[in-house]
Amino acid sequence: MVYQAALRAELTRRIGLAFEEPNRHGQAEVAGVPGRLMTLWSKRSAAVDADAARVVARMEDDLDRELTAAERARVVKTSVLATRPAKTHPDAGVLQARWGREADQYGWTPHRLSEAVTAAAAADRVQRRRSQHRQMSAMQRALDPLGHDQLIHEALAGVVARTAVFSRADVAGEIAARLPAQAGSADSVRRQVERLTTNALADPEAVQVGTVRDGVTVRGSDTRWTTRSHLEVERRILMAAFVGRTAGKAVVPQAVVDEHVEAAGLDVDQRWAVEQLTGEGQQIAALIAPAGAGKTRTVGAAVAAWRDAGYQVVGLAPSARAAAELSAATGDRADTVAKWLNDHNSHRSVAAGAVLVVDEASMLATTDLAALTDTVQRCGAKLVLVGDPAQIGPVQRAGGLLADVARRVEAAELTTVHRFTQPWEAHSSQLLRHGEPTVLDAYADRDRIHPALDSEAALDAVHARWAAALRDGQDALMMARSRADVDALNHRARTAAQADGIVAGPILAQAGGRDWQAGDLLGTRRNDRRLPVGETHVRNGDRFTVVAAAPAGGLVVEDLTGRGRSVLPRRLPGPACHLRLG
Repeated sequence: MVYQAALRAELTRRIGLAFEEPNRHGQAEVAGVPGRLMTLWSKRSAAVDADAARVVARMEDDLDRELTAAERARVVKTSVLATRPAKTHPDAGVLQARWGREADQYGWTPHRLSEAVTAAAAADRVQRRRSQHRQMSAMQRALDPLGHDQLIHEALAGVVARTAVFSRADVAGEIAARLPAQAGSADSVRRQVERLTTNALADPEAVQVGTVRDGVTVRGSDTRWTTRSHLEVERRILMAAFVGRTAGKAVVPQAVVDEHVEAAGLDVDQRWAVEQLTGEGQQIAALIAPAGAGKTRTVGAAVAAWRDAGYQVVGLAPSARAAAELSAATGDRADTVAKWLNDHNSHRSVAAGAVLVVDEASMLATTDLAALTDTVQRCGAKLVLVGDPAQIGPVQRAGGLLADVARRVEAAELTTVHRFTQPWEAHSSQLLRHGEPTVLDAYADRDRIHPALDSEAALDAVHARWAAALRDGQDALMMARSRADVDALNHRARTAAQADGIVAGPILAQAGGRDWQAGDLLGTRRNDRRLPVGETHVRNGDRFTVVAAAPAGGLVVEDLTGRGRSVLPRRLPGPACHLRLG
């Protein structure tokens, strides 16, 4: 019983928490139990470690980098399941007898093991008291009056960089992330976080801006805040938009506008939008349009008119994909806002009277919008924001100012949706845009909503309908909310393509954690200007067909939009490490 008591009462309680330096045999002791016995009694762990090591080595070779701690943890969890033997229930007496025989091989009697575990427990208690004292001292040093104020200001700046309006929980998360790693007990850390969060929200930098009721009763989590610094940035942008309404920037003669409007075949709303953008001379202008309203064609006509009138036009967008679409609409190069601001601040200049057109401006971060506003004011240029405030905002950055700017400048707006062949669907898309829940009835009545019993059934149904559409010669796209579901749909599609012989032949390369064959559809998850495709480069969201193997384990791929071929190297720390099925 001594072996059983020692292992259950001490080893199990403290395993992984009381590791010591290797003893003279080179084996680590845990809770007083010698390393030799730990190794002897950990046959299951050895099997898991061996399997995990093999998988980790393969994945790191595929990715050409070390796995993160989280990735390694997922591999170990998988190995635990993969190596799990069938359950058996041996008699406790048999187990104890076997443990005793194994321990006797190294001279460890029950009495000796019990004494070792007891001594280790006593030493551990002393060490813990010393460690707690050091931790509390570190906490006090980190939270002295000066450190206290600095931590609060850093937390407020960090949270408002991610979201313009935040809750108490958002601030608490930022504060917790900035506390020392060894900050005391869980209860003391909780009290410190709560106290510092309260102080942060009472700081003059924090400004309460309202509540968001979530439920019947009022709760502390309903209150929302922002910061004075962020409000000042927004105020500066909105003031520039209001004051610049009569700046007389980039005005185009009516005859030139008429020529390009007629050439583009625009409708009444689109024509009026072009005339407003090119004729009113606002320093900051906006074009608001829902999806399918002809925004791209309208912007293209306005850009052509500006260029014909002699103005420099700079096309920009928050993402590389949106920049590519703007480039196609205007017939000239467009770039991402981040890259252009970096280049502009370092060596590029903007001509007086130039026009900066930003597409998908709902995704524009407030800090980037402020930088663009400063640029056009300093250079005497014009800024045109094009987008839909009802669409997605910036990812993990504060934004949402497009609607306010549009109201200040009385933005041009397109309201007629042209994308759909069915009038009911054009109308319904507008109701969806405004969040009208009753519009779901219109889709259900026309067999556009298909219930499923569970997520697996839904995935099967999506893939089946997609495959049927392709067989009928239609262009179809599967979409899902999570990456896990996207991967599941891609796996179904690839399996079907292999069965049909579309994906076939030997494995050409291993990259991105998977095997690739000729005919595979491949998608990239990162921009990389080092990898050319036609006159552009590989972008996040591009899709390719795998054609052949390239030297050093890379892939020759063909762009699905007709830009041409590219080579994705296997070991380049770029898109080759961020590939997915397409």
